[in-house]
Amino acid sequence: MKKLGDIISVTFTQLPVDEIIIEYIKNMTPKERAFDLVEQFKFETLESEVLDRIVIGDMAVSFKQHKAKECALIAVEHCLLTAKYMTETLNYWNEVKHEIEKL
Repeated sequence: MKKLGDIISVTFTQLPVDEIIIEYIKNMTPKERAFDLVEQFKFETLESEVLDRIVIGDMAVSFKQHKAKECALIAVEHCLLTAKYMTETLNYWNEVKHEIEKL
């Protein structure tokens, strides 16, 4: 996976920062985008401190990870609704959703 720092060092003088970030995001695989979205939604809450772990089915997962996945899936659902007439984009976001569910 390409790191944002690698892209910035190569193109820093050529593009504004927001365009660099957009380029980075556009080139992400669905798996990379799923991981990135979940990581962006991880944050400390009182619940995540108190409820270090919850049980979902037979699998124990961290509360913070579980909540981050829920938030990421909501974000992807919004992308899917926006992209419902753009087949390629729709396929990409469906793959991202699938990858988030696997995390």
